[in-house]
Amino acid sequence: MSFFGDDPALDRWLVSGRILNVGAVPVYWVLLFFFIKEEGWHFSFLVAALLPPIAALLALRGHREVRPGLTAAGMALAVGTLPLMVWLAMLEGR
Repeated sequence: MSFFGDDPALDRWLVSGRILNVGAVPVYWVLLFFFIKEEGWHFSFLVAALLPPIAALLALRGHREVRPGLTAAGMALAVGTLPLMVWLAMLEGR
């Protein structure tokens, strides 16, 4: 419930952001183990281990406190983790 009354679009946004971020954590961890098995260890893979739980925490707090900005920040972290991980692996030069 928002300050100005019921807003189903805001509630849908917060719930979908929460579900996306909480669901992204096991997906990125499975992807991390797959990359380690196929490519070997890169320090850039730590991004896939650390950023998705932080994104999930932001989204959960955003849903609980009805703060769409936190949910958007969590979604940005969840979506940006894979390109950041690949870019850092390319910089590592293996």
